[in-house]
Amino acid sequence: MNRIIHFKKLICFFTCFFFCFLGFAKDFSISITPLVLNANGTLNEYVYTHSAEFNTDFKLSELNWNIENYVQYGQKLSINKNHFGINYSFLAGGDRTSNVMYDSDWQNPDDLNMKTNFSISDNTITSFYNTSLSFLYLFNNWQYFEIAPSFTLNYYSINFEARNGYGWDGDSIYHNPPVSWNDKGAHYLPQGVLCGIDYSRFDFHFILGAVTTFKLWDRVFLSADLGFPVFSILNSLDTHYSNTKCTSGTCFNDRFRAAFTGVNVDVTLSIKIVDFLLLSGFFDYLPLKLYDF
Repeated sequence: MNRIIHFKKLICFFTCFFFCFLGFAKDFSISITPLVLNANGTLNEYVYTHSAEFNTDFKLSELNWNIENYVQYGQKLSINKNHFGINYSFLAGGDRTSNVMYDSDWQNPDDLNMKTNFSISDNTITSFYNTSLSFLYLFNNWQYFEIAPSFTLNYYSINFEARNGYGWDGDSIYHNPPVSWNDKGAHYLPQGVLCGIDYSRFDFHFILGAVTTFKLWDRVFLSADLGFPVFSILNSLDTHYSNTKCTSGTCFNDRFRAAFTGVNVDVTLSIKIVDFLLLSGFFDYLPLKLYDF
């Protein structure tokens, strides 16, 4: 609940800042763009243990939260005045089933490379938020090309639920010694037996980058936004329930600070229908694997 309150305060701050800029600016241009985003990909979660004997890390657990055709809606507001620009965008998505979640465990102390447990659960994204505030400096435009260095503040939040799982256990609970999950002797767990898992992710990024725009034809434009998160605050909450009603369980809270954690790429193709109307399609690539715990 506290995170939701802080998020609302953050949205209010960004919104107030944006419209204060609008109120004091003169001789400016403004654009309002509706956004519809269809997200696909996988958010991976890992747990490792260090082996002093082999002086290396071995995987204990891996969760793959698959995202498929998850639609988000929002808007982008842009103001330009002389050489300066400011962009504010917001995207949100609701409660929707999104593919499946894979849960794998390596629980054989005598063979740390043996995967002993594997399960498949229905994956639901219960909520999604993404908001950003960008400041740009616009160089003098060339005839067919322009570039604008940018500084961006970005907040990202996503929440998952895994339910109705089934799988195979070969760990020491059912076997001594443990066996592989796909061994014919592995214990099968049907739906209704496995307990659920929740996963929440909250990220805050400070991004340096640049926006380049190319004029391909008279009314056709291609822009590329390349950003480098110079500093990131990452926070995840993983809840493994101990009963099938998902009323109690164990929570794992991971907090992480990092610099230069990856690259964000946003490519947009726009067609000018009339002087005040653009039709645009965009592709946004966020390599989440670089942010995984």
